[in-house]
Amino acid sequence: MKISVYRSPDGRLRTEKYGDGGGSFCVAEKLASGTLITEFKANGEVLNQAYSKVKEGEGALSEYLGPIASIELVEVPAYELVVVAASCTKCGTETIARDLDRQDTRKVYKVPVIPLFVCSTCKTRFYSLTDAYLKRLIEGNVSLFEKGEIEQRDKNEMEFVHELHEYIIRIFASKRIHKLNFRG
Repeated sequence: MKISVYRSPDGRLRTEKYGDGGGSFCVAEKLASGTLITEFKANGEVLNQAYSKVKEGEGALSEYLGPIASIELVEVPAYELVVVAASCTKCGTETIARDLDRQDTRKVYKVPVIPLFVCSTCKTRFYSLTDAYLKRLIEGNVSLFEKGEIEQRDKNEMEFVHELHEYIIRIFASKRIHKLNFRG
């Protein structure tokens, strides 16, 4: 399948929507030390985030998409921001933006593992973490867990994911970063 990829002057790449019903798209952003690929649902919710040491975005994106697609590059005059289908729980506006969309990522060395968002109106900070993305994080970092934790995961994965989610909620709550609730 051929996928159009839109390259903006700042070097960001954004794919057209693909998958079942055109429900997903990717953004590839050059970082100071590599490339960050973020896969989104159509509503702006993060499905996956992957770092690649490949500094050239096209190569990193091709590596991420793998055999499902060939890339057709299209130059565009500006980067299309990720639209976030969510309202701010503090001020009620629908001006939530992805934190990385507000930065020149070419100067960023460290990216949070859990994606962050900001209300453009009141500056309230949010995080987003789906069960599917948390499962991917666990699978990709099994060496960080103790033997008993791995056994617990193997016994009941959803219970283990739920428990980790509870820990994460507490950590972000202590920093006054709220969980973002997406529509759609």
